[in-house]
Amino acid sequence: MTSRRRPLRWAAGSAAACTLATALAVTPSSFAPGRVDLPLARADAAGDTQSQIDAINGQLDDLEQRSDEAGDAAVRAQGDASDAQQALTTATEQVAALQGQIDTARAAADEARRNSTSAVQQLARGTGMETDPAGQLVTSRDPSAALWRLTTLGQVSQQTDQRMTEAGQRASELQALTDQQQQVESERERLAREAESDAQAASAASASADAAVSALQTQQQGLLQQLADIKRTTAAQEAEERRQRELAASIAASNQPQAAASDSAPARSSAPAQPQTPAAPNRPAPAPAPTPTPAPAPAPAPAPAPAPSGGSSPAAAKAYAQSRISQMGWGNDQFVCLVNLWQKESGWQVNAENRSSGAYGIPQSLPGSKMGSVGADWRTNAQTQIEWGLGYIRGRYGTPCGAWGHSQSTGWY
Repeated sequence: MTSRRRPLRWAAGSAAACTLATALAVTPSSFAPGRVDLPLARADAAGDTQSQIDAINGQLDDLEQRSDEAGDAAVRAQGDASDAQQALTTATEQVAALQGQIDTARAAADEARRNSTSAVQQLARGTGMETDPAGQLVTSRDPSAALWRLTTLGQVSQQTDQRMTEAGQRASELQALTDQQQQVESERERLAREAESDAQAASAASASADAAVSALQTQQQGLLQQLADIKRTTAAQEAEERRQRELAASIAASNQPQAAASDSAPARSSAPAQPQTPAAPNRPAPAPAPTPTPAPAPAPAPAPAPAPSGGSSPAAAKAYAQSRISQMGWGNDQFVCLVNLWQKESGWQVNAENRSSGAYGIPQSLPGSKMGSVGADWRTNAQTQIEWGLGYIRGRYGTPCGAWGHSQSTGWY
């Protein structure tokens, strides 16, 4: 009995062992967690990382877009305010000119009135004829003398009529000038209110643009640091990579056929404008490829993002541009061309604006916010504008002399 039962127990144990082995063979993953799911986990991690990168870049894009839009709005508002102020100045000058004409007309009217009064008095005296002139002519012992006196009276009467007519005309001219002055003065008062309103709007738009720039600069560094932490780089590397990418995109967009900044009215700024060469009006847009693509030049070391400029005067702007010429790999002859080019475009004024096209700044970027690819302070920083302008010239014409030659032949660049 005993010998029989043992095999049975072994058989049962063997069967159980076989069953367990079979189960282990069928579902090994349940006892080796992660061995099969590891590639999927890595893919999920990579996807999460890319999603974080995309989200951070999206926030940066949104901040930059808001800053650029606010900057363009501020440029337009300032242009409107400048136009309103110019209209007010013109109306004020018209009022002053009319006042001068009124003073002259009043003096002439007073003189004409005195002359007419004198003539009337002379006519009333009748040149000494105390009775009816016709009766004197018939009854006079000296008809010749009476006739002479009668003729003189006729002449005095004619002069009186002329002077009375002249006095009336002078009075009418004076009244017309006075009415015109009242109309112009009324218009001037309306323009004064409009200029004040536009100035307030420009101030508000400028404050909004400054606030957008401040928000961008405040949040930008933190977002760039997040990117750097994820990608294991540095915030400076991420900032430079983003700047170079956006600058290239901005210049590529500028290379698309479009009406040039100098097509219509010359650029104008709130500062005294420099002499500029007038451009041909109503010129059609350029053909897609008016200028052959220049041979690629050795790319210079990228310049650091411009710091806020302490001097944006034309002289300071030219000095900075000259310092960048050699760094761009160009000779001094190219600086001469650059000076001529931007003198024509903007007079090297940082706030020069072409009201016809909307182009802005020293290089006349269209719109001005394209220069935001270099720095958020593009409205006021000459260095930011120059960096963008030099990049645009290199990308489209190769050199400043190439751009200047094109501008001379077509009126734009």
